[in-house]
Amino acid sequence: MKYQSFWVSGFVLAAVLAGCGKDDKNKDGGGGMMMNGAQSAALVTADFTDAVGVLVIDSTSQSLRLKDSSNLSLSLQGSGGGNNAGSESSGGKKGENGDGSLVKVGDDGQVKAALSSGGSEADDMNNCCKPEIPRVKTIAVSPSKEVYLHFERPFVYKNPENSADWSKVWDASNGYQCQIFKVKGGNLDELRSEAPSIDEGNLECLDNLHFVDSWQASRNSVFQFDENSNVYYPGSLPNGGGKMVVYRYDAVTHQTTEVINSNICVQDFLVTKAGGVFYTGTSSCANGGGGGGDGGFFRYVSPASQVREIARDWWNFVFEPVQGATGDQAVFFGPDPRNATTASWNNACLFNFDPAAGTSAAQSISEKITCGADIWSWINLSRPEDITAYGNYSTGSTTIPDNWVGEYKNRCTSSGKIFAGGGSQISSIKQDSTGKIYVIGKVRKKKEGALTCSLSVKGPHCAIAGFPYLPGHATYGTEATCQAASGTWVTDEGRCSASKTTRDECLDEAGTESWFYNEVQYNNIASDYCGETASSNANYVDALYSATVQDVESGTAGSAGTAFATTKFRRGWLGCQVKGAGMNSGDWTEEFKSLAKVDNSTKTLQLLSATDEQAINLWLINDVPYYSTFNTTQGKYFLKRWDSLSSSSLAVAENFEAYNL
Repeated sequence: MKYQSFWVSGFVLAAVLAGCGKDDKNKDGGGGMMMNGAQSAALVTADFTDAVGVLVIDSTSQSLRLKDSSNLSLSLQGSGGGNNAGSESSGGKKGENGDGSLVKVGDDGQVKAALSSGGSEADDMNNCCKPEIPRVKTIAVSPSKEVYLHFERPFVYKNPENSADWSKVWDASNGYQCQIFKVKGGNLDELRSEAPSIDEGNLECLDNLHFVDSWQASRNSVFQFDENSNVYYPGSLPNGGGKMVVYRYDAVTHQTTEVINSNICVQDFLVTKAGGVFYTGTSSCANGGGGGGDGGFFRYVSPASQVREIARDWWNFVFEPVQGATGDQAVFFGPDPRNATTASWNNACLFNFDPAAGTSAAQSISEKITCGADIWSWINLSRPEDITAYGNYSTGSTTIPDNWVGEYKNRCTSSGKIFAGGGSQISSIKQDSTGKIYVIGKVRKKKEGALTCSLSVKGPHCAIAGFPYLPGHATYGTEATCQAASGTWVTDEGRCSASKTTRDECLDEAGTESWFYNEVQYNNIASDYCGETASSNANYVDALYSATVQDVESGTAGSAGTAFATTKFRRGWLGCQVKGAGMNSGDWTEEFKSLAKVDNSTKTLQLLSATDEQAINLWLINDVPYYSTFNTTQGKYFLKRWDSLSSSSLAVAENFEAYNL
């Protein structure tokens, strides 16, 4: 059973239940009929009276149950399929040729046919069939709440003035056929409250010279709108080879104009509230849109019809127009347009385009997140925003501020941070009205890291398997606990002020000699001491120190340095490695196909879906993210919504694959 569109309680749903599909028996045919010498157009009436939802389906008698936060349940029964919905059981009047692909749901949960078609009086007198109409493919509601319908193919929607002109209706260029319509009779609220007249039908043809090929309807709907309810749609000239052109239908003047012409091969487009258009394409439709070897491009047409190229040489740009403080902007996934080298996966990332910021790519393009290929710049605090916040330091600096060390440690040892790009494809991008950006795609989840460094230690301490533990350590802080753990209590690394070899011999020399400790070096170790600072550990010496740790038997200081009993340590080069693994950066992340949200403050992604599910599609309904997903643990599909209050995903439908909301 296929469900293509549905609105109810503020959201629209389209989905497929696996195994319930039904072949369309009416893929061919002209729509409009000639019988016993009588011709008739398909005078179609759309009736949304008392509807709480409208559903585009291809079904037999099946059942669907949905639940939202208000525990709403709907049941589809006896809705029919193909052109069989005109029966009494499906809500149509007997004898009418209703279209079972479009049904309405009443507040009582009953499903009835929403379309019917009428023919000539001669056909009624002959008790003959009404003209056949194609299936509805998509529905759309404009900002002014007008309803639009797109059928799977054009059909004859009006009768010629002269019966002798019927031969002309089969030539699409004569304007008797149409595929995309507006429902007359007012906005959605008015259509729901007042029944239409079915004498002449209530569909107004939007454009009877251009038609939508099936491949051009790749978006959820062929209709898009700006904030003034002007309609944008793809279309082809009759017998035009299927080349896609984008048109704009003015809601006031009812004039159709060309927004993107046929000189290029358009692949996809999205319209902004202000009437700008972002689109992808190639310079030629040769080789299936490959442009004869030319790479694809991503462009913007402003409301003033100025064209701007954003990026190029990429086969799969994914983009979402957004409303920024300076006007139209777009978030897109693709190679870095600021890079002069050949576009590649290595520099692909999530970027923001702001045409008001300047004319060059360096001015108008900025990263939205830290890219997966550049995770080290995030860990090393070397991104421009990190340098601004923490200063320009490196892990090899001899003097590093405490806050820099603390942040480096946090980023290294953290787990779960999400990155994208660098070979991981983003497949969907959405932004809500408050500026929150959600994505679905292959994202990279950071593994837990271990802070490493080299350490120099002066003074008595424990050494176990090449790791130092200073006096006072919770486990190995005394000579006894150190030796009990098969460690070595280091005291003999040094020299005596007299000619003695060991510390004990030195300090037994009449109580007048001193033992001066050498630095004991520990290289590339993962130790808690690596993240210590002077403010957190009194034993830490920030810089190279000249004072010699001197162990004296008496209270008299030797001439070689100042006597003090506390062991000291200093840190050398800082590092970070995957916990339990080597230094191979390829081990840093695990890849998941997930729903994630952009964290603008850290320029990272926050994972919203579980790691045992594979997110598929993403929609925003009233700023609420809904997504379809396949749970690999349970082995079934879900439709879920992200609940920001509980910070959790809530199931809307179970064992159910959603295709369109």
